[in-house]
This record gives sequence, structure tokens and C-alpha cells, in this order.
Amino acid sequence: MKTKKKSKTNESFFSRNYKLSWNYLKESRKAIYLSIVLFILFFVIAIIFPAPALIEEQIKDIIKQLIDKFEGKNLLQTMFMIFGNNALVSLIGLFLGILFSFVPLVLAISNGYMIGYVSKIVVSKTSIFEMWRLLPHGIFELPAVFISLGLGLRLGLSLFYKNADKKIIERLKKSLRVFIFVVLPLLVVAAVIEGLLIKIIG
Repeated sequence: MKTKKKSKTNESFFSRNYKLSWNYLKESRKAIYLSIVLFILFFVIAIIFPAPALIEEQIKDIIKQLIDKFEGKNLLQTMFMIFGNNALVSLIGLFLGILFSFVPLVLAISNGYMIGYVSKIVVSKTSIFEMWRLLPHGIFELPAVFISLGLGLRLGLSLFYKNADKKIIERLKKSLRVFIFVVLPLLVVAAVIEGLLIKIIG
């Protein structure tokens, strides 16, 4: 009987938190859509227009650092590193949104531009079909990032409310719940898929 009660308690805990998380996501959908629009806009800009020399060098340095970081790592280490990196970016984008939404805006723009730039290079050196290899982990990773950036944007807007301190605390709590119950599971799946792709492709 005790085991059954414990199981029911656990189920109600998770189901309640998932429900509250999805409710807050619905409330925050406009901010999430804005992060998606910014990402896509700068993704397209990176593909259409040549990158300034300074920005191009910075992107190449970032890519080189990432390649060096994963070199010699086994599958499990690769997955943990991918998850840790994505979780950190999502966490920064969400909770530093408190700085008048500046950080999530910058992250949406910079990530969109960098992925657009890399995509253009990959297509020019191989073919557009090569991009399909990146799709599986992006299905999980990008929504997690967009959610985090959108919630960060909304958190920053709390500063413009009359009772800003109360609004910030309320949205911080709700954002943390979403991060734990929605964002982190998506990033775990993305890390597993991306880690496997890196090892298989090479």
C-alpha cells in the first residue's frame, strides 16, 4: 500500500509540474516566437550576405575551439560535453534575460548568424543534402534554446512592470520549472543524438 501511495505521489508531482510548465510556455509564446524570428532572420542574413572579415575570423576561431574540444573524446564524454554546453547557453539566455532582455536577444541573433554561416560553408563544400545530417538533433536542441531565450526575453520585460520585483520572482520560479521539466529533457535527447552523429560521421 505504501509503494502505491508513493507512486501516485510521484506521478502527480511530475504531471502537475509538466502541466504548469506548458501553461507558462503558452503564456510566453509571443516572446518565444520573437526569439525564433530573430534567429531565422540572422540565419538568412548570414546565408545571403558575405560575412565581414572580423566576424568571419571570430566564427572560425569558435568552430576550431569546438573541434579541438571534442577531439579524442569517447561517446559518453562527447554527449556530456554537448549537453553541458547547450544547458549553459540555455541557462545564460534564460536567467540573464533579467538584464533588460539584452542577453537573450544577443544570443538569438549570434546563434542564428553563426549557424547560417556554417550552413553556407557546409553546403558550398558538399551539398544541401548534407544539412539533413544536422536535422535530427536540431529538432530537440533548437526548441530548447528558443524556449530558454523566449523566457529570458519575457523575464527582462518584467522590469517594466509596476511591481517589478514581484513579477521577476514569479517569472523566475516559473522559468526554472520550465527549464527543469522541459528544456533539460530536450537537451538530453539532443546531446545523445548529436554525440552519436559526431562519432558515426566523424
